[in-house]
Amino acid sequence: KSLLAATSNTSGSNGAALVGYQYPGSGTARTVQTRLQDYISFADFGATGSGDEHVKIQAAINAGVASSRPVLCSGTFSIGSTQLTAPSGNLELFGTGELGCIINYSGTSNAFKGGTLAANTYGYYIHDLSILMSNNAGGCVEMDATQQVRIARMRCEGQTAASAGATNVGWTIDGGSVDAIDIAIEDSKCNHCLTTNLWKTTGGATGNVTTVQLRNVFGNADGLANSYWLRNLNGNGFGSTIVGGNCEYVAYCLYSDNG
Repeated sequence: KSLLAATSNTSGSNGAALVGYQYPGSGTARTVQTRLQDYISFADFGATGSGDEHVKIQAAINAGVASSRPVLCSGTFSIGSTQLTAPSGNLELFGTGELGCIINYSGTSNAFKGGTLAANTYGYYIHDLSILMSNNAGGCVEMDATQQVRIARMRCEGQTAASAGATNVGWTIDGGSVDAIDIAIEDSKCNHCLTTNLWKTTGGATGNVTTVQLRNVFGNADGLANSYWLRNLNGNGFGSTIVGGNCEYVAYCLYSDNG
């Protein structure tokens, strides 16, 4: 009778909490429930890949920051025109590859924006996914006065830059009110982007953009005039390490508005 009572309700977390799991060999025994909590997925918050699901995806990101657990994207999703944001804290957002995780964005801002982080914290790690911009003025990722960031194996896909006056931007690093430092973008590409990498300081702020590493970052602006692979826009100072990379059909590979 006690066994029947224990197994009569296996909905939600009840069933997984009753089943044991142990990694083969010398792994520590635990329940399936704790095993499945190693990471968070968009699906855990109801995202199915149908319609605008920015509320569900934002909830998954918030939970990842709150719990310091990685957040998994597997499938094709839409966030409509709403920007995803990350609260201050640690976040790993990862996909199952540039074709395995696709986030469609139709807004005119940036699909994802990271908040201000204190120095010497882990920050954000975003990798192995794609952001597709259906609006010709949208951008992929903005880091605003953010520190300790790594972006790897990300594909940003804009509108064809030579048509419809597209101004899509890949990665924007904004000094904001404090320095944006210790940022790495690696093994990533921005197709049909007017500007692949944009360094800037906005609102008369005094923050610098420094200690940025670009490794094997590829940009393609479809040969549009006044297009940039890396543009330093009204920044108060900037230093970076560039290893590899390719600026194809871009008017300016390196350009500073400050001379």
